Amino acid sequence: MNNSSTNNTPTNEQLMQQVARGDNSAFDTLYNRHSRRLCGFFTRMLGCDIEEAKDLTHDLFTRIYAKRHKYKIENFGTWLYGAAYNICKNEFRHRQILERFSQEQMEQEEPATEQPQTIDGEQINKMLHKAIDALPTAQREVFILRYIEELSTTEVAQIVDCPEGTVKSRLHHALESIREKMKKYKI
Repeated sequence: MNNSSTNNTPTNEQLMQQVARGDNSAFDTLYNRHSRRLCGFFTRMLGCDIEEAKDLTHDLFTRIYAKRHKYKIENFGTWLYGAAYNICKNEFRHRQILERFSQEQMEQEEPATEQPQTIDGEQINKMLHKAIDALPTAQREVFILRYIEELSTTEVAQIVDCPEGTVKSRLHHALESIREKMKKYKI
């Protein structure tokens, strides 16, 4: 989320100010800059497929455009991920309501099978994603924002609206849980 202006490339904040004044090409530039990373963010946060992530990204940018006249934020990246995070929270609530009515979908965790002698990078990646997906929601959120989206702990704290110490604690517990889950694979 580099906000510096080099080679006359406008910053995200400058683009958003142009969008607020009605410049649709500035909006297109913002969309092109951020839509791919946001799709990845939604995929990791919600465990959804790429099509659903694209829909959520489109919804986010539709909301941004609709409220463009209210934009007065200094750090576009933190503001953008905060808005994306709020969409995830709403999606989590929606999913919880659906789960109440379909308990049979709550059946998870297949019986453990014997691990192959050699584990390739793709298998390790799958195991790591499974360990991340198994984290409690609050830990998974801060883990993804900090280590996958590479935001600072200060930015993560602003996005999830909690003290930095709480973010650090959640990150610590998330890492411990992931280490514990990966330990059984003897990696």
